[in-house]
Amino acid sequence: MATKGSHNEEPAWQTTKSKKGVLQAKALRPFLTQAASAADDAITAVADVEELATRIARREFTVHDVVSAYVRKAAAAHQKTNCLTGVMFEDAVQRACELDNYLEQHGKPVGPLHGVIMTVKDQFNVKGYDTTLGYVGRAFNPAADDAVLVEILKGMGVVFLAKTNLPQSIMWCETENPLFGLTTHPLKQACTPGGSTGGEGALLALQGSLIGWGTDIGGSVRIPAHMSGLYGFKPSSGRLPYHGVPVSTEGQEHVPSVIGPLARSLSSLHLVTKAVIDAAAWRLDPQTVPLPWREDA
Repeated sequence: MATKGSHNEEPAWQTTKSKKGVLQAKALRPFLTQAASAADDAITAVADVEELATRIARREFTVHDVVSAYVRKAAAAHQKTNCLTGVMFEDAVQRACELDNYLEQHGKPVGPLHGVIMTVKDQFNVKGYDTTLGYVGRAFNPAADDAVLVEILKGMGVVFLAKTNLPQSIMWCETENPLFGLTTHPLKQACTPGGSTGGEGALLALQGSLIGWGTDIGGSVRIPAHMSGLYGFKPSSGRLPYHGVPVSTEGQEHVPSVIGPLARSLSSLHLVTKAVIDAAAWRLDPQTVPLPWREDA
């Protein structure tokens, strides 16, 4: 039997990693046994945010059907690439039922993105889930509040499915950390999906999400978008709300990081960026530039 201090004792960081792995597997298990159907493919093939929101509002799809299709695709994508960290599938299903009930009772959507599926890089705070940045020491410390971006999008009717993998400390062009391991390219396991928003890139490429949110200084949104044939956008500094998105370099402001979306269609990038700016995020995050969307520009 191993004793304290013996060479056979598992290091504390590996114990934490094992515990996270067990919880993640438990959250995924019910959805891995559900085979994707032709109906799922019809839903996830819709790459345009406005089209999906419109079809939900017309009741061509229920939000429950949309969420069910995406969680199956996301679970399969994770099995193939190891792209997820925080799995929010149960919460997403519950939120889908609430949104469907609202549409049934009120005859109109909650907001312009009612039922739209999104995911976020592990760096974004989502209430009740860890924001690890790939650090073992940040595990089992769930966020008390949503990031401003997450709060705004939830208010518009967005359903968040999961948080996605990133390199430890973020600032790297591949996606690997000691807590969640290596994320591989969606088409070739021997290759990288890029980084640091690599988990989002892999998930989107396999139709496990519709919009993914990442962060970018020197290519952390754009590199994964390029690697997996997606669209990615790095806005100007201060254009979108960064509050509630921890970094490894707190206080370093001379080369600022920004948040930006990844998507499977260019029109979707346009729409979600405009939606967040139109929400006047500077009222919630004073570091966001108070500059309205200028359609004439």
